[in-house]
Amino acid sequence: MAEAIGLRFYIQNYETPGNNEIIIRHLIILDSDSNMITNVVHGYFEGGMLLPLSSSIDDNKEIFQWVGSILKNEPPVIFDFSSEAFSCRPLFQFIHPLHEYFIPRCDCRH
Repeated sequence: MAEAIGLRFYIQNYETPGNNEIIIRHLIILDSDSNMITNVVHGYFEGGMLLPLSSSIDDNKEIFQWVGSILKNEPPVIFDFSSEAFSCRPLFQFIHPLHEYFIPRCDCRH
């Protein structure tokens, strides 16, 4: 569990039996009244991977995930749980029950 901007974040990793490779990451975000705001599963496809979870405890490690406000008059966002080499994946997820993902227009040819 982690807390930021008045929200609680719960994450569960699901691993393949035998080699402990994380294949799915389940994220639940609750507000201060324990109302569920987000319940999403992150995975990856060919050419992708789940990024390591960041922690503010160790300042020497690279930070992957981030939560906060970046767009004026829009709810806060959270990113980056996965990396895809061959797709137009969402850049970030809005932390709001009525908003989902911000997906850029892109050309996925390679």
